[in-house]
Amino acid sequence: SEARALSDELTINEEHPLHEIELHFVEGAPFAVQVLGPDGSPASGIPLQFEYTSPTHQSTSRARKATGPDGRFVFEHVDPQLPGHYSLAVGPGEELCGASLKVDDPTVPLTVQLEQGQSLQGVLIDRQTQQPIADVRIMALLASGEYDRARYYGLISTRSDAAGHFEFHNLESLRYRLVVYGVNKLEISGPGATPGENGETVVQPGQDASVTVAITRSEASAPGGD
Repeated sequence: SEARALSDELTINEEHPLHEIELHFVEGAPFAVQVLGPDGSPASGIPLQFEYTSPTHQSTSRARKATGPDGRFVFEHVDPQLPGHYSLAVGPGEELCGASLKVDDPTVPLTVQLEQGQSLQGVLIDRQTQQPIADVRIMALLASGEYDRARYYGLISTRSDAAGHFEFHNLESLRYRLVVYGVNKLEISGPGATPGENGETVVQPGQDASVTVAITRSEASAPGGD
């Protein structure tokens, strides 16, 4: 259920450390989403994140779901009169770009068609030994100056395999920063690397885009979930 209720603003201090409030939930309405692939066919298994943010941006809730075989999912009990705003993050899929959308009216069904993703492949190695580093999460974030052109604003992640090899197949035709948790500096080289702002090296996906990413192995965070 995506039912929500928002109280009036409360002041909590030493004089009023506790408040008794009543929250009234409304039945709400269903918000139906359908996701299509580039050819117009239903896209199944696509992650969906439906988010509500209060007017003060101090109360945010998220519902994470995925589309079914028909490319559809219905969020139930959505209150269209709730102050604040709703937004929806769609995808990305394994080979489909994502989309970040503002939802003006959740009572109106929404159809989202995703674009075919661009690819970037690479290998993660230890800076000192030049040996591959396995099972490390690598994230792609939009580079500076790309947000106005982007359709999806979230991070995109993959993981290096036993040979240190990693691949993205769901990037837009934009520039990205690569990030590894705990690592202050990544040395990135190869045909997919290009100079960015402030001396930073960024990557550009494409047909022949590949990079070598060198890090200090001891800095990389322990393997975690995606």
